[in-house]
Amino acid sequence: LNILERWNYRFEKNSKGAGVFGTWEFFYSKKLIKKIGLSYQQWRAIIGNLKSDHFIFRKILELDINDTEKDNFWCLNEQNENMTHPCLYNFVAALEETYSYLTDNHGYLIHNWEWGKIHHMRYPHAPFSNTLLSFFFHRSRPSGGNSRTALASYIRTEAESLEGVISSNLRIVESLREGDPSFYIIDTGISGSPFSEHYDDQMELHAEGKLLEMDSDTEYYTWMKRVWNTVVKIGRA
Repeated sequence: LNILERWNYRFEKNSKGAGVFGTWEFFYSKKLIKKIGLSYQQWRAIIGNLKSDHFIFRKILELDINDTEKDNFWCLNEQNENMTHPCLYNFVAALEETYSYLTDNHGYLIHNWEWGKIHHMRYPHAPFSNTLLSFFFHRSRPSGGNSRTALASYIRTEAESLEGVISSNLRIVESLREGDPSFYIIDTGISGSPFSEHYDDQMELHAEGKLLEMDSDTEYYTWMKRVWNTVVKIGRA
């Protein structure tokens, strides 16, 4: 709780506050809307949707533990359905699970609870990530961010770990003014061969939020500039 009170709300790799909150949110979300007659696939589709965050946080803000008559259907699950304060139970139970998960997997030293040590972005290769050749093809790295940050890294609620599985894999900052530089970055690299130096040479730059300048002398770049400028002219017309 002291870590959370001092947290600046940023999901940086070295943030212990993000490590605690991100882990708590992971376990807390698993406890919601379990008793409204949904199949597992329906629950997974709803709770895993990015729009569910808005619903969950709005309900947290509306929470009044002194009002036992309030409709708490969204909090109910197998452990708390007969309790007076099912929503409060979820808060505390998820916090206990957070502590157990962090100590079991990262030890009792709090500096090991940094978000980047808990949360890795993984880049699976189909089909070799699930074979003995995964050593050559599969990539993962410590990552900041979550599903609500510019450094996007989406975690599946139904999963058993806090690995990120979806990211903003291509970022482009494009200037439409002639002569201005433009920038890009890819989350791994531009080669499909793990034996190429370009297979994952952009991965760390992407993780740090850095960009590479586009080569403005290439034919493709010149063509793209012409396309963008034409679109702008049409839009203004």
